[in-house]
Amino acid sequence: MSGKEPGELTRRFQTVVNQSLDELRAAGKQDLVAEIAAQARKPAGAQPVVMIAGEMRRGKSTLVNALLRRPGLSPAGPDVATSAYLVFTHGDQDGASVATRTGERRPIGLNEIDEWATTDGNPGNVRQVAAVEVTLDSPLLRSMTIVDTPGHGGLESAAGAISVPTARQADAVIFVLDAGAPITAPELAFLRSVSARVDAVILVVAKKDDYPGWSRIVDDDRELLRCYAPDLANVPLLPVSARVANVALQRPAGPVADELWRESGLTELRRLLDQRVAGRAMALRACNLLATTGDGLRAVTGLTALGVAAARDEPGVKDAIEAERARLRGYGARWNQRVGKGIQLIKVDHSEALSRGLAELLRKYVGIIEKSRRQEHEAIADQLVGDITLLAASLAEQAALSLAGVIAEVTAELDAEDQLGAIAEQASAAIGEHGTVRRVSKASERQLTKVDKLAGFVSFSSGKSIGGIVTALPLIAGFGLPVIGVGLGVGALFSYLMTTNRRELNLQANLKAWSQAQVSEAQRQISADFARRMIDVQENLKDALTEHVDRRRAELDRATAKYAGRAAVPTGEADMGRLKQLLGQTDQLLAQLGAFRSPARKAVRA
Repeated sequence: MSGKEPGELTRRFQTVVNQSLDELRAAGKQDLVAEIAAQARKPAGAQPVVMIAGEMRRGKSTLVNALLRRPGLSPAGPDVATSAYLVFTHGDQDGASVATRTGERRPIGLNEIDEWATTDGNPGNVRQVAAVEVTLDSPLLRSMTIVDTPGHGGLESAAGAISVPTARQADAVIFVLDAGAPITAPELAFLRSVSARVDAVILVVAKKDDYPGWSRIVDDDRELLRCYAPDLANVPLLPVSARVANVALQRPAGPVADELWRESGLTELRRLLDQRVAGRAMALRACNLLATTGDGLRAVTGLTALGVAAARDEPGVKDAIEAERARLRGYGARWNQRVGKGIQLIKVDHSEALSRGLAELLRKYVGIIEKSRRQEHEAIADQLVGDITLLAASLAEQAALSLAGVIAEVTAELDAEDQLGAIAEQASAAIGEHGTVRRVSKASERQLTKVDKLAGFVSFSSGKSIGGIVTALPLIAGFGLPVIGVGLGVGALFSYLMTTNRRELNLQANLKAWSQAQVSEAQRQISADFARRMIDVQENLKDALTEHVDRRRAELDRATAKYAGRAAVPTGEADMGRLKQLLGQTDQLLAQLGAFRSPARKAVRA
């Protein structure tokens, strides 16, 4: 490019974006206008953010470790599932810190990542971890930030629906597929939705060393993309083995290590990242912004074409429009009933699971208390509160996933998964949080009663008598006089042991009573907090869906009213011509900016 060309390209880019925003505003797509404005506000100098996404157990974390040349860093393995985002940035010294949902931040060691970012170390995300941020002196991180996404849940679960809005914030996405089976329907749906906003999508077919027939799977994946996600048909599709790469990294530098690294397939992935992603944050974000505006323009073009077809009185068009209006009118009552029923089931399931879980904990701790000593009681009480907190966190997370499933089912009927994805994410996050379990005060230690003291006296008398018998035996046998003090000593010992045992039993009874009170209070507190959150979520969801339905009806009415009658057909055709010209300019800019994919993009949803 000559010195003048970059300035000209910038001017054309700004012109196309501004004209596209005008068209979207005129069509009433204010939500998309706001989304584009948010994209445009991203810091210009920041490094590109590359998100590693994919189904659970696909080897995402192992791939990250290989890319960063740090085997074993990110928690990985067949039985390991990450539960928080891992954000890798460059730093002169290695280190890690935890960012919580409450806004707190604390440093941790690299060897502590498992404790904070996995379902085993942090079950139910009881520690409220938002992300674990890791700084490394890695060459790759000098030019980009890598984000390893959580591995629990899976795309087909509600968690997959929740992660779509997050993935759309990335500058580039590496999506990990399995070399053992072709791409699945949930994976295709995820890719279609994310790629409507992110141009730079790289597909990686992982674990090729596990499957001799991996090359056929790669061919099948390419064919499935061509059929069901045509705008992704030509994206990079790279077979890799992160495990072989990690073996190469553990060997001494030399020809064997180099050959293993080439065999792993990561050479091509690294080359692609270096050439097409590293240092190109502004270009990537420009492509993503153009992809977003182009997607919106295609939706507006579709509405315009519908209005023109109605104005021409084309067969079946007006009936189809009326059917859509009727569907939107009846949607409110349907969704209200379905969401209400879904939320009620979630509340019932939560209540039953809470009762079962607390009952099991109480039985468990009664058994522990009955075998305990006084000095162990404080630790037992703390452990019970901790286990109740873990139970509350686990149930909250499960309820959040169930709620996201209800929302996904409702929004799918309205074809509103993309537009309402953020609402689903916020709702599930609100339910997934849980308050701190409040610890109740312990009851006063029960003092020894008169009965207890009488029992001690009886024990003393019994012990004295036994002592007397024992000491009398030598006399009976003719071995000398008895020692009277022995009888008194044995009686005192019996009395002490009996009194101590009574006191231990009293303390155990006190702790059992406290445990029962603690469990009862926890059930009341957790249930009340959960009920309040569900009420707030239901109201917010109702408002969001009502607003969306009203907006859809307004768009449809606007399109048909604008081109009412045959006299409006020339105006509609002129509008369509202008929109198509603007789309052509968008595609040209994408090509000049080095977009990953062919500019011939397909609208995901009107």
